[in-house]
Amino acid sequence: MKIREAARRWFAKEPEETTREDLAEHRHAAPVVRAADAEYIEKVREAWTQWQAAQNYFENVSDPELVDFAIYDLEASRRRYIYMLKQTESIALS
Repeated sequence: MKIREAARRWFAKEPEETTREDLAEHRHAAPVVRAADAEYIEKVREAWTQWQAAQNYFENVSDPELVDFAIYDLEASRRRYIYMLKQTESIALS
């Protein structure tokens, strides 16, 4: 559970908002990250970015014919991100 909360806090910040204190806070609890895990973490970050883009699109769409697509895209990207977060947690526990 702590890993999921840390990941949500980490991904909620923009890269320039991450401080040394944030990194130091998790340094002792964080396992050594392998290259494959680092790539997966980057994919999780991309999924979060896609979710945010879908949310922005949904909030700004004005054409009634595109509203259904915006809803579908928003829900799909949200579910993908949540799935990937769960996978990140299972990777960290293994």
